Amino acid sequence: MSEGYYEIEDRIEEACSILSESKKPNVAVAARELAVPESCLCARWKGRQAKSAQSPTNTRLTNTEELAVGLYLKSLDQIGTSARLSMVTDCANSILKRNCLAGNTDTPPPNCESFLDIPLS
Repeated sequence: MSEGYYEIEDRIEEACSILSESKKPNVAVAARELAVPESCLCARWKGRQAKSAQSPTNTRLTNTEELAVGLYLKSLDQIGTSARLSMVTDCANSILKRNCLAGNTDTPPPNCESFLDIPLS
């Protein structure tokens, strides 16, 4: 039976605490003793965060922008209009475009004209 991600992460955290307490930390020995991948333990020992602690890289909208889209959908629901994909896409694109042109993003996309080009077919 394969182990779960969080079980391995717990053992990696345990290994990091053991390594921090030792005078001469040896990552390879700690990885063998606790049966964790040496490369993962080495990366964590050097300061990399766990994948579960990192922010997702495949999102275009921030949490507040997603909240704005959700409020738009809620207002459509309150007036009895069903949301279509093009309406949601236009809403998200207008939020992204406004933030891009206003300079409110840390790293604006290279082209402010194409954001969520979702094919409708």
